Amino acid sequence: MLVGNKADIDTSSKYKYQRQVTVEEGLEFKEKHNLDFFLEVSAKTGDGISNLVATISKALYHCNKDHLFEFKESETASSISYKSRYSS
Repeated sequence: MLVGNKADIDTSSKYKYQRQVTVEEGLEFKEKHNLDFFLEVSAKTGDGISNLVATISKALYHCNKDHLFEFKESETASSISYKSRYSS
């Protein structure tokens, strides 16, 4: 996943800070490096943050859904694993 920050900066900005990477360059980098996602966010305005969190959450879920409830005792705060607690 590639995440670009400062999406609030316009390419035609007359301000001190200007965009360093275009959307097209970000997409090209994503393709060149075989990444699944390219998203832009703005930490200043908050734009894109919710979409970023949702995208990461969905990707993690889909990558791990087959093993979601196979916690080991050492991986949880509880001394009883989820599997043994809810198995019949």
